[in-house]
Amino acid sequence: MALIGLVLVACGGVEPIGSRVVVVPPRPHVAAVVDDGGAAPEEVDAGASGPTLPAPSRVAAPAESAFAVEVSWEWPPGSAPVNGFEVLAVRSKGEGRLGLANPKERAFHVHRLRPEDRLEVRVRAFDAHGGSRPSESVVVVTEKIGPKRASPPFPLPRCVPQVKTAPPTTGGCNHGLDVLDATTGLVNVPSASDACLRRLLATYKGCTRELGAFHLQADVSEVSGYPSEGFPLLHAIAWAGEHAGAQILTLRFEQGRYTVADSAVICGEPNPDPPEGSGTVDPDVAKCRPPFEACQFGSE
Repeated sequence: MALIGLVLVACGGVEPIGSRVVVVPPRPHVAAVVDDGGAAPEEVDAGASGPTLPAPSRVAAPAESAFAVEVSWEWPPGSAPVNGFEVLAVRSKGEGRLGLANPKERAFHVHRLRPEDRLEVRVRAFDAHGGSRPSESVVVVTEKIGPKRASPPFPLPRCVPQVKTAPPTTGGCNHGLDVLDATTGLVNVPSASDACLRRLLATYKGCTRELGAFHLQADVSEVSGYPSEGFPLLHAIAWAGEHAGAQILTLRFEQGRYTVADSAVICGEPNPDPPEGSGTVDPDVAKCRPPFEACQFGSE
């Protein structure tokens, strides 16, 4: 699967502070029929539809960074064959599926988080009869962004003419001008010389500056609720054709430029009906069959 990346000049990074993990015991004899649409789960007896599978054990979910968590688990040797594992986010309105893992996999990465996000996850196995009892819940809080490193003054991008309308371009790729943030005047605009190059501009420290360049197809959207140096956190989505896969980059504004803070791969288009066989469309895990797409999903 082709990945289309993003070219940026990194002028700094994050300094992580350790994550906090809490283990919460599961409710006994209950499994959840998960609805990706966010509806409240229907509770059923886990053993009613077939032989009871054991719950995955030793679930852990350390924060990889301020923007990602790795969920891992163990499966008892000699247990009955399973179709895979379902990774669940436990929310106040019910459980939501983060994704499915193949039978031999023991880890799953959750991306698209924010600093100091609280995430409660658990894992269950499933076969043709349905899901096992869920594992214990694990609560993790993603890392904080540490204080900026001491460094010499950084060079600001040069001033450029303010862009109010999209320049004329030819060819395919992305057209038009998108204003992402009215407060800072953050604008995503195609280059006049290359319709497949997107320029991210904003008025910063007194003049309009180019804060990032997106090569080939890329859409940029704000992530509400987490500003950095007065600018919002961003998701840049680059894709490689319909239902071929996509890369989501989390961008943080630091020292005068947007830099990549986290990168994840999803299946299908940025907002797709997932491809057939991925196991993320049908909420009934008994109907899901491996192999599942080797993609890492976000918490949204």
